[in-house]
Amino acid sequence: MNRRQSRAPKPHCIRSQAHPQIWHPVREWGHGWFCYIASNRVRSVGILWSMPERRREQHVRKGSSAIDFLIGKGRLESVSEEGGDKAADRMIHDASKRLRSARSLLDSDSGSAFALAYDAYRMAADSLLARQCLRATGGDGSHRTVEEAVSSQFGDEIPAFSKPNFEQFRQMRNATQYPDFESPEVTDSDAQWAVGLADDAVSGAKGLMSSVGLGPYHAAS
Repeated sequence: MNRRQSRAPKPHCIRSQAHPQIWHPVREWGHGWFCYIASNRVRSVGILWSMPERRREQHVRKGSSAIDFLIGKGRLESVSEEGGDKAADRMIHDASKRLRSARSLLDSDSGSAFALAYDAYRMAADSLLARQCLRATGGDGSHRTVEEAVSSQFGDEIPAFSKPNFEQFRQMRNATQYPDFESPEVTDSDAQWAVGLADDAVSGAKGLMSSVGLGPYHAAS
């Protein structure tokens, strides 16, 4: 009796940049495939390694105790996963636009460049929280809440969001937003520093969200 031999479907392959003789497919069926190429024809297909589709991380991140504290105090609140994803995408897009505008004003308006750089920086920080389905509640102290939540979790991976950088930027922004007679004016070097820090923050947030796959925050048990 003839037995019909079951065969796994052959995936559509794309050439590896590092090893042109190895082609990798779009991730399908939860496996990584390879295709050996000779004379521009697929000569063999097989399973090279197990490569399940990347899942959003759910392990406890550094800084979880700070997040739990902020949630408990009502300074952070949860949003839906769909809403968080949409907000994160919008925020990081808007952050990039603010950053471009800040750069364009460096030579003509240091004060506006500084303010726009801070907006970009803050939006990048907010986007990371939004990807975790979190946001700061409104009212006084919301900027500091974002600082504590983001620096405690991501300060090591994105140095621009370290506690010293975040605190300095926030305090300088407050001094320009609510000036008094003793507050110094924003200098060209201040604006350049702000734009550089915002650039690092936006780039870091984009890279982290694309490589790690942040998901909804789960309180540490």
